[in-house]
Amino acid sequence: MKYIRLIPALLLGVMLTACDTTKKLYEAQEYDQVIQRVAPEVCKGKMNDKDINYVAASYHKANQADHERIQALKATGQPDVWPEIYQRYCSMKGRNDALKCFPKEVKKGMNYVKLDLDDDMMVARNKAENFLVAKINQLLAKGTKEDGQEAMKFVAQLVRFWQCKRFHFATGI
Repeated sequence: MKYIRLIPALLLGVMLTACDTTKKLYEAQEYDQVIQRVAPEVCKGKMNDKDINYVAASYHKANQADHERIQALKATGQPDVWPEIYQRYCSMKGRNDALKCFPKEVKKGMNYVKLDLDDDMMVARNKAENFLVAKINQLLAKGTKEDGQEAMKFVAQLVRFWQCKRFHFATGI
């Protein structure tokens, strides 16, 4: 009988220690996870000022970091940077879309400005796809098994691009 009482207590303890709070995620610089965790609740009308502040800070910090990285990558002039640039644009669009449903007063309070990334994303996607297709063709022309396996990795990356186009929230590069 004692074991029956012990099991729920252990489960509760594990759940409490395993759960990451919004603050912990923010401090760990897991900005996209903060947004993914809090945004649906805010959209449902469940508002917690602390969590909204974490979302606002996460949104701005993550977008700023992505913007700076995009600028640095573009400055290199290398064709192999375009897949990462496109993924970063997808992340920015995903964050933007996640906050679309926030009430106007919340958006205003967090200095939310709708980002218009469609043109930049289209350019980045086209350049990334061109690079990947050229790389795939180059590898397949060699005809070795190793190069074929490497080409398949680039094909998988192309597939992820098409998924990003549909879902718009890539949380990792």
